[in-house]
Amino acid sequence: MIGQDQTPKATYDFEEDANYINKRENLIDQIKIEPSLGTFDRLSDWAFIHKDWETVLEYTSKAITLSPTALRYFRWGGAAGFRSLEVSRIFALPYVGKMKDGFNKAHEIAPENKLILRALVDTYSVLPAFLGGDINYAKEKANTLFTLDSLEGAIAKGYVCLLYTSDAADEEDSVDLG
Repeated sequence: MIGQDQTPKATYDFEEDANYINKRENLIDQIKIEPSLGTFDRLSDWAFIHKDWETVLEYTSKAITLSPTALRYFRWGGAAGFRSLEVSRIFALPYVGKMKDGFNKAHEIAPENKLILRALVDTYSVLPAFLGGDINYAKEKANTLFTLDSLEGAIAKGYVCLLYTSDAADEEDSVDLG
């Protein structure tokens, strides 16, 4: 697989896991017989644990259609973000859009959810501006997080500061060869 990130955080060879495949197929068969939100969620959770991002995206999307919740949008955005790390940069672009949409819709539903706020801080601080990254938005969400939880907020603020301090230091250390 040619992707951007081959770390265990984003990638797992789920196709070689017979237990995973069997349970996934059983859940898909249950959905074919009698689709239910509970089965969509169980399948999405099972696939998320095993890093089968395409399955998560497909079945979480179906669950969102039936009953949109912050958790479902968050799961969908997270799966899209992790999937974007597995594919080449050009193929990652649609997943980046889905990730942002998922996190933003989750935030609309649950604006004080700390996990969602942290995901927004991380996402908007690392994406380049041409993909919708926005350091000021990331700082705003870090400040919101700080008002809800001073420790988590301080960590988020420190993360943003570290990213942009190291970028500035890299620019100062660069040598002009022109």
